[in-house]
Amino acid sequence: MAKCCNPQPGDKITGIVVRGKGVSIHNINCPRIKYIPRKRRLKVQLQKISAEPGFAVNLDIIAKDRIGLFKDITATIANYGVNILSFDGSTSLPDDKVRIQLKIVIPNIDDLLGLMKSLESVPQIVQVKRR
Repeated sequence: MAKCCNPQPGDKITGIVVRGKGVSIHNINCPRIKYIPRKRRLKVQLQKISAEPGFAVNLDIIAKDRIGLFKDITATIANYGVNILSFDGSTSLPDDKVRIQLKIVIPNIDDLLGLMKSLESVPQIVQVKRR
């Protein structure tokens, strides 16, 4: 799986032949694949063969800093039954904004989209996106 776009089950994907390494799987919206010649692209399909409870996804959240913001974010994530693998926040942005980067394990793309929508409804959150 390509680390640049971190494709998840449910995403539209493509395979890229990487010389000497095999095939790298990318989200079809990955900005890196537009520079790859079509003859190196393959039609691919993901199948879940693992008993793992989900897939790791990186999220980037921008919000106006306030007391209780991290609590509200973690409570929203917990309500989805999602495990947080890493959580990092920085208040170095202008206008009292904070950037929160987290890595979660989520079962599927539908749950991810629902979680992202729920996070966007948390007061003072400006943006939620996949990294």
